Amino acid sequence: MTRTWTTGLIWIGLALLLVVANGFFVAAEFALVKIRGARMAQLVRVDTVAGLVLYALGKVPAVGDRVELDGVAAEALEVKQNRAMQLRPVKTTGSAA
Repeated sequence: MTRTWTTGLIWIGLALLLVVANGFFVAAEFALVKIRGARMAQLVRVDTVAGLVLYALGKVPAVGDRVELDGVAAEALEVKQNRAMQLRPVKTTGSAA
């Protein structure tokens, strides 16, 4: 009977150890993702308006998606696969003529 009680404690201790280790690895992964995101923002280089829209949205735009930067908006009119093929510039209120 003592042997079963001791074995049960060992299994409970092992389970707790695994839960703590898992928590450590999850926290480490979140820290790495945060660092990667900050580093990617430093490395971004945009050469086209479509690239700027992609960067601002953080994803490939869908038709109708709109991004506003410095008083000018760009709306996606046509998207094929992973590329914005046609964008329409839109003057927003409060921007200079």
